[in-house]
Amino acid sequence: MDGEDARQRNFQIALVLVRETEQQYPNASPHEIANLLRRHTRPSYTEIFFDLATLSRQPHLDNRLDLTVSLAGQTTDFAHFVASVSDQLRLPPWVQWFDAATRWTGKHSSWAGDLGQAVMDYRDRKFTSLEKALAADASFPDLAADVAAVCIGDRLNRRFRLSLSEALVEFDQQPYGESVRQFVAAELDGEFRDRLLWNYYDVLETVSRGAAEFLMFVELKKIAKNRHVDSRILEFSERYHPDVEQSARYFIEYLKETGNFI
Repeated sequence: MDGEDARQRNFQIALVLVRETEQQYPNASPHEIANLLRRHTRPSYTEIFFDLATLSRQPHLDNRLDLTVSLAGQTTDFAHFVASVSDQLRLPPWVQWFDAATRWTGKHSSWAGDLGQAVMDYRDRKFTSLEKALAADASFPDLAADVAAVCIGDRLNRRFRLSLSEALVEFDQQPYGESVRQFVAAELDGEFRDRLLWNYYDVLETVSRGAAEFLMFVELKKIAKNRHVDSRILEFSERYHPDVEQSARYFIEYLKETGNFI
């Protein structure tokens, strides 16, 4: 069995577990299903950060969903997808008043967190170059998971009766380039004219801002006792830092290549 066959088989294994969880909890919302699935990913995806972001305490049980799968023809980190999609989904009606909990973390557990983590690890000298940090912390399988999480989360938020497993199958059957362009338009406010990204620099600014907000969040946690910190100044300074801009360009180049636009 070659690599692609193995990844396709892994997707079917993951899909079976998603469907089993939906059958076990027939009244659960996609948000609740996604959080239940976090129990089968990695211990890091069941830490308190995710618990607070999703208002769902989930102990780690096993690594059954810690799989590299083929999703829409892309090599995808499925555990990363589960962690990311749980933050993309709207909270159940009884806690929608607390929707701010996911509004500020949705990007941080997704593409902005991946890019920001790479910058942070490079600054902490865990890698000899930012390119190596990006390849490790924002790998293509991670970015594919981020794109899938945003697109599938959008489907589920718009279509009340759609299940997570159904949304996964729909996404898998759609050409990946279409999904990438939808991601750029919906998540990054991209404007296309045919295959031309008309507002490239606005999109670059949006990606840089997302990574900068993640770095600001991490820094504010370190200096939380200092009441004199202006978060707006901190975020602004990060947004135009050369390594943040480099990470943003790295992400956009991935999107341009896989989304078949210029």
